[in-house]
Amino acid sequence: MPVAVAGTVHPDIRNLLMRKGIDVKGTAREFTSLYNNARIFIAPTRFAAGIPHKIHEAAAHGLPVVTTSLLGSQLGWVNGGDLMAAEDAESFADACIRLNHDSDLWNRLRDSALSKVSSDCSPEIFSRQLRAILE
Repeated sequence: MPVAVAGTVHPDIRNLLMRKGIDVKGTAREFTSLYNNARIFIAPTRFAAGIPHKIHEAAAHGLPVVTTSLLGSQLGWVNGGDLMAAEDAESFADACIRLNHDSDLWNRLRDSALSKVSSDCSPEIFSRQLRAILE
């Protein structure tokens, strides 16, 4: 299964990945063409703070997500229901392979993630939550 890597990549890792035939895109201002040509969004983040908007953006483009439980918990999304959570290289690969071959799971996660993005990023819900915090 082809893999495209977008974002900042340390040169040592870039060289390692390129030897394995992975397409390292590097940084980009716009990802729509990558989303349109992808089947799965992979976010193997080890450290994070705040809201992982990259997952919202990819899911809004109709991509099921494989990420760490850290990002899944930050979003409040459920492993196996809204996304696939993985913690190491083998479990990431297993989740990607499973999503790639199981069209029912792929469609279920895609639909659930689209629904989550719709509610998580709703201007009305955001305004209501901000109002509650400020009151």
